[in-house]
Amino acid sequence: MTNVGTTYATSKNTVSIPPPTISNEMPPPHTKKRRNRSEVWKHFIVSSEEEQKASCKYCDTKIKYNNGTSSMHAHVSRCLVYKRQRTSSSTTSVEEHVGSPLIVKFDQEAIKRAMVKMFINMEIPFRKVEHESFHEFMSLASPRFQICSRTTLAYDVLKLWDSERMILKIFLSLNCRRVCLTTDMWTSSCQKLSYMCVTAHFIENNWHLQKKILTFCQVTSHIGDAICATMEMCLNSWGLNRVLSLTVDNASSNDVGVERLKRRLLSRNSLVMSINHFHMWCCTHILNLVVKEGLKDIDGSIGRICHVVWYARSSSVRLAKFKACIDEESMDYKGLVWLDVETRWNSTYFMLVSASKHERTFEELTQKMKKKYDKYWGNHEKLNMLLLIALVFDHMRKIRLVDWMEYCVGFMPPQGNSDELQVFGGVSDPYETAEFYLSEGRDKADNELTTYLGEKLEHNLEINVLEWWKVNSG
Repeated sequence: MTNVGTTYATSKNTVSIPPPTISNEMPPPHTKKRRNRSEVWKHFIVSSEEEQKASCKYCDTKIKYNNGTSSMHAHVSRCLVYKRQRTSSSTTSVEEHVGSPLIVKFDQEAIKRAMVKMFINMEIPFRKVEHESFHEFMSLASPRFQICSRTTLAYDVLKLWDSERMILKIFLSLNCRRVCLTTDMWTSSCQKLSYMCVTAHFIENNWHLQKKILTFCQVTSHIGDAICATMEMCLNSWGLNRVLSLTVDNASSNDVGVERLKRRLLSRNSLVMSINHFHMWCCTHILNLVVKEGLKDIDGSIGRICHVVWYARSSSVRLAKFKACIDEESMDYKGLVWLDVETRWNSTYFMLVSASKHERTFEELTQKMKKKYDKYWGNHEKLNMLLLIALVFDHMRKIRLVDWMEYCVGFMPPQGNSDELQVFGGVSDPYETAEFYLSEGRDKADNELTTYLGEKLEHNLEINVLEWWKVNSG
């Protein structure tokens, strides 16, 4: 055996042997000399030569190798860390990663932001962030991540809200030319507190209809002053002063609040056309009133059915017994009963769908429903003009000139109403209205309107109204 760093001579040359490089990493053992070494050793490092164990480079699991490499192959095939690193990059081949596992950069702020969004989207209570199961999960998923407390999580939620609000405010300033507002107010059953939600509807620069919630806040009461003050504060905070319409429920308090807000906006020159077209009634609320009017005579029967349904759905034990009864009766219909929701008229329909074959029973009920329908939609004088104008702007439903004449005959306002005459071009006779739209002295807008109304209807259902106007408005 030659000593380290010695020199020995041969018949021709003198050869100097340098000292070997010292490494802390122990080489793979060689029980016997082999020509080809297994590729699986690229995934392991020898941890203990005495115990004949090798550590996985990805998860630090120790595997014995004294009986061969079959155990090592089996571990690599089921190592989750190795699989996750191997599939994290779709552009690099698996062979390039062998021996050099992917290292994902740790980012505390990015993980915290994702956690905050998860708690918001999944509606998870803040106290769950301190639960031991969540800590155990995060210790395995990201051991270096520092989990915050429930107080810090609440602060991060507000911080995220501020940043998202600023992004939305910039988007509105660049894309919202005029906005339609809808409001919804209710009182919570448990806290007995009043809340208001204000939603903005507008068409952005790319001709896409957008819907954004502007505020979700608590209000002092349902009186008109509180409604007007909340709406005005919301518009000022978002920098919105060009309002087309406001849709509210049919309530007297809403009417008072809308009138006061209308006067405020009118003083700022924020409204278009006539101020009478600013106030919209919620169609869903009206439909709910119509259905309720028709169900008044059978309130007792519906109430008893509601109590029976509620009893079956009030607990998991009772629901399990209800399902068992369905199985015992060998019924073809396996669906569960529907719970009635006061603000959703169709829930009552689904609850009573089994009685749909008894048409005569409902014939008398429709008479009272028709009266309620006529109160809001039966009289053309109570229709909002913006609804009719929007119908004309639909390229699949627009009216011809004759249809426009018939519309003028049926809907022409009485003589002397100057506010409504402005909508019809300042004339009251339908034939004068026709001459107004066909006269040679009309401006460019009238020419475009006449051309638009005279064109054939399009029936391309794949193109919506906004897409059509985006293409044809230039």
